[in-house]
Amino acid sequence: MAGDHVVVCGGGAQGAAVVRALRRRGVAVRVAGRDATTARAAFGGEVSFAHADLDCPATLVEALAGCAGAFVMLPIPPGFAVTRAPGLGLLDALARARPPRLVFSTGGFAVPALAASGYVQGNVAMAASVRAVGAPTLVLRPAIYLDILLWTDLTVALRGEGVLAYPPLPADRRLSWTVHDDQGESAAVALIAQTFPQGEYDVVVHGAPTQVELANLLGRVLGRPVVHRPATPDTFGATLGATLGSVEIGAGIAQMYAAVVAAGPDAAVLDPAPPERAVGARMSAVDDRLQRHFR
Repeated sequence: MAGDHVVVCGGGAQGAAVVRALRRRGVAVRVAGRDATTARAAFGGEVSFAHADLDCPATLVEALAGCAGAFVMLPIPPGFAVTRAPGLGLLDALARARPPRLVFSTGGFAVPALAASGYVQGNVAMAASVRAVGAPTLVLRPAIYLDILLWTDLTVALRGEGVLAYPPLPADRRLSWTVHDDQGESAAVALIAQTFPQGEYDVVVHGAPTQVELANLLGRVLGRPVVHRPATPDTFGATLGATLGSVEIGAGIAQMYAAVVAAGPDAAVLDPAPPERAVGARMSAVDDRLQRHFR
């Protein structure tokens, strides 16, 4: 297994996108996680599997041994208290393993302008802690995942009722989006680059439409009128918390959206150009991704 690229939690939506991007380039991949079932169902014999449990850092150290590089993202974004123990385990393992190239994803916003949100504060702090372990590190900071619009309840509302109920923001608020594939491409390109890019970059698609503009784009894709009819951040957070079985996560996400509202009209608008220049991966365009998602 020496020389493999390790993807921690490679069976999840984001980890799987990194695995796919690496495999398209013919790179040997080792998926590290607690359960091989999902990864093996998705990739079969294309990848190897190593047991790793963030509650037992020694297992991750072993999984990272001899790797050429690693992609790491906590199963739940680090801005929540429920990730503190796994987060500490991850930091311990990374400090001991010191992979020669490390790509870390915050899993969500890590924008200082939104620091009123404890969720964002946690992401910023975790990114700084990962960079401090001493391994050459690239931090990818995604925004809101456009892939969320494919969640069943939201898709039913869009296709069946012509209602855009997400995100819980005012109609005129612009928002940058992320897709799993762009982050996967960015990680893969960086890990195999001749010169490894280091630093922190916001990974976002081209285009930051207002919510009304987003509804109009979706209407053109779906061939029917779509109206923007969002919940409040608190209502959305309560619904999300109930769905995920975690009041804490729901409240944290609600606080993040409240911070976006309070921070001003362009606080959540980010530029895709810096990571494109530094990493060398081209980001998608929001209208193109909507076409791919809904047709």
